[in-house]
Amino acid sequence: MNSLAQLLLTPDNIERLNRIEEGYKIYDCASYILKQLGESSGETRLFQGRLYRINKQNQTLTISRLHDDSIIYAALDNQDKGVLLKLKNLV
Repeated sequence: MNSLAQLLLTPDNIERLNRIEEGYKIYDCASYILKQLGESSGETRLFQGRLYRINKQNQTLTISRLHDDSIIYAALDNQDKGVLLKLKNLV
């Protein structure tokens, strides 16, 4: 058990855990913005700021630059199952 705990604390794993934690924080902040300022249309909720667009359609939340459709962040919300799946920081 100690060897597994030590393996978890390797620099690569710590970096990965930090990136996952950062991804969750981004998701929470984007969800808050959508809840407070977003406009709803059916299964889609959208917020467009000066630089970025936040969109949540069904269970998928994406962030993109306003004048560029390429996605810079995407997450599939499966919190009802206890986890965000396919958390993807693209930048």
